[in-house]
Amino acid sequence: MSRIGDYVKENRRRLGITQEEFAVRSGLGLRFVRELEQGKKTVRMDKVNQALQMFGMEAVPGPISQTHETSSAGSVPSAKKDKKKAEKPSSLPDRSEKEEDIWLL
Repeated sequence: MSRIGDYVKENRRRLGITQEEFAVRSGLGLRFVRELEQGKKTVRMDKVNQALQMFGMEAVPGPISQTHETSSAGSVPSAKKDKKKAEKPSSLPDRSEKEEDIWLL
C-alpha cells in the first residue's frame, strides 16, 4: 500500500492541503489518512478508493509485474480503463501463489 499512500501524500501536498483538510474533504477519518500515507499494510479498500476519488483515481486488483514497479511516489502504474488488459505479461515467471498488486485507474 505504500505506493498508494505515497501517491495520496504527494497529490494532497500538491493541492496544498493538510491531512486534516484532506480527511474532511474526502469524508475519511484523520487517523485513516495518516495510516494510509504512512504505508499501513492493512487498510480497507473502500476507504482507499474514497481517498483516491479526490484525484479522479481508483484502485483495482491486478497482477504484480516488474514493469509496473515504481521507484518514486510520482510514478504509479499506468492507468488502464480496460481491466482485461491488466493481465500478467508472459515474459514474467509463473508464480506458485497468486500475487496481486493494486493498480490505480
